[in-house]
Amino acid sequence: MGNRDCAKKLYDTILEVYPRFTDCLLRLDCMLRDRGHEADAIKMFDKGNIHLKKREWVFAQKKYEKVMGMPGLKNDPYAFLSMGNIFMSNLASVASGTSSPSEKKKHHNSLSFDKETVSDYEKFCGDTLTKASYHLEFERQKEEKRRLEIETQCKLLREYEERVAREQEEARVKEDDLRRRHEAIQLKQDERLK
Repeated sequence: MGNRDCAKKLYDTILEVYPRFTDCLLRLDCMLRDRGHEADAIKMFDKGNIHLKKREWVFAQKKYEKVMGMPGLKNDPYAFLSMGNIFMSNLASVASGTSSPSEKKKHHNSLSFDKETVSDYEKFCGDTLTKASYHLEFERQKEEKRRLEIETQCKLLREYEERVAREQEEARVKEDDLRRRHEAIQLKQDERLK
């Protein structure tokens, strides 16, 4: 856990053997995103979502379900959001009539089951979007807090540097005054001795 370089090497090795292994692509994307390489992450996410683009819903769904079944990734926001996208795309294809006649007949025969399933999917999608928005807001607040802390630290550092500079200037002025007084006293003593 936490050894991203080792994980990256392992994922790259897996991708050499199985170049279409979506889980590896998505995990590498998340690591790129977390390191601040958003542009690279977006390119990789596009590659990782190739199954969705090809409308290979079942294959993509299995991949995301596998991610959600892993320990520690049960509530992975990206997997939830992707599952929601899959379900919404399935609903859209059924509603738009892009299904073949045999699929339409099958859908007609299982309409009552589909209504219940659609209702469940709708609830799941709503829950997924709610969770995703919660995580997004949480991360935004965390980033804002971090930004404010950095600004406060910079301000305190500037104030400290200004105070140190003032104190050094005051010490220099006092030293100059003391030196001038000492020189004046020395001149007066020298004049008296003459």
